[in-house]
Amino acid sequence: RAEAARQLGIHRQLLYRKMAQYGL
Repeated sequence: RAEAARQLGIHRQLLYRKMAQYGL
């Protein structure tokens, strides 16, 4: 489903943001 894929993409972006904040 497009909705699920969209939510997954948002979750991924958040995860990358956290990683960038921690400097990993």
